[in-house]
Amino acid sequence: MVFIYPVLFVSLFFEVFLLLSFLEGKRTKKEPGAVADEDLPTSTIFIPCYNEEKTVARTLDSLLALDYPHDKLNIFAINDGSTDGTADALARYAGEPRVRVFTKENGGGKFSALNLGLSHATSELVGCLDADSTVAPDALREIARYFADKSVMAVTPGIKVSKPASIVQRVQQAEYALSAFIRRTFAWLDALFITPGPFSIFRREVFLQLGPYKEAYMTEDMEIALRMQSHNMKIENAPTAHVYTKTPRSYKALFKQRVRWSYGFMRNAKDYRFMFFNRKYGTLGMFLLPMGLFTIFPAIYFTAVSIAYAGSDALKAADRLRVVGFSSFHMPSFDLFYFDTHPFLFLSWLLFLCTIAIIIMGSRLVAEKNLGINLFLYLALYGVFAPWWLGRAVYNVASARQKSWRQEIDERRKGPE
Repeated sequence: MVFIYPVLFVSLFFEVFLLLSFLEGKRTKKEPGAVADEDLPTSTIFIPCYNEEKTVARTLDSLLALDYPHDKLNIFAINDGSTDGTADALARYAGEPRVRVFTKENGGGKFSALNLGLSHATSELVGCLDADSTVAPDALREIARYFADKSVMAVTPGIKVSKPASIVQRVQQAEYALSAFIRRTFAWLDALFITPGPFSIFRREVFLQLGPYKEAYMTEDMEIALRMQSHNMKIENAPTAHVYTKTPRSYKALFKQRVRWSYGFMRNAKDYRFMFFNRKYGTLGMFLLPMGLFTIFPAIYFTAVSIAYAGSDALKAADRLRVVGFSSFHMPSFDLFYFDTHPFLFLSWLLFLCTIAIIIMGSRLVAEKNLGINLFLYLALYGVFAPWWLGRAVYNVASARQKSWRQEIDERRKGPE
């Protein structure tokens, strides 16, 4: 218990801090206005593809349907040595003047495909859209509004789960709403440290100043954001720029994805450890990055303790049944006239309620409708899901184990997602 109370207090403090920061930002921050067509910046969107024959056409069609001046939009589809019908799917766009197809040998990873696109881009803005994602027609316009501020160097979108069907995807729908809240709050705190693959947009100047993408443990979207923050470049968030991404259908696929994300965070955190507890990097360095690492280990600890207690209780219950018989075994009862005021339960309930508030606010930010039962599925299951991939990621960091982008995609296609 000596360890549990500080963890609960810090977790509750973090969520209250986020809630207060969000409310303060909503009160004081001014949203940018619309931008006339003639003032919109030229933009190039990269679509890195490895064996994406089933989804890349839908992705391209959504970009071609963007409400954006045709002469200011270019789309680079980069075939990274696909072995399926991706090349044929891309060939159908040969007559589209806004689409340019590049083919390279597979190797290096997603970052190498993005760098190929960067080497040919001449537009003011550049960005990436994963080949399993689609964008709303006004997404690029919504993002472009923020670039009217010359200090803004990158803008992240509002990401939503595309057509959640399985229980695992429904849990992720609530999680993405929570992420939308966090991303918006972090942007107001000048502390965003991830520019997600689905449709984060940059000034090309960022790469001219800082250099191209790096491999970064298969989390190049995190590394470039940390690199920008280390050079005090401003990253904004546009929650009304809706992007719909395909998410894992099964826990097995989700587990593999999140091990990669968690592994990448811990390895990048090590590379950028000079930012931790450094006043030069403000709230990000002094609080948010340390909290990101801090939360990994209590989650693993609580799960291990819970399993130990559950196993111990199960053995005790089995012993009672064996000794006195089922008829003498009493189940716990609920008394409406008694409320347990134990500090542990009180702090846990406060944390629970804050989490619900954050998810609801996040869902409103990105206009996520019909969250309903998915919120309760998240509350019931995410705490069971997450510690396992966190534990595996910690193990992989300790043993320096990592898979390539190609291995990750090949595994993803072996079974249902």
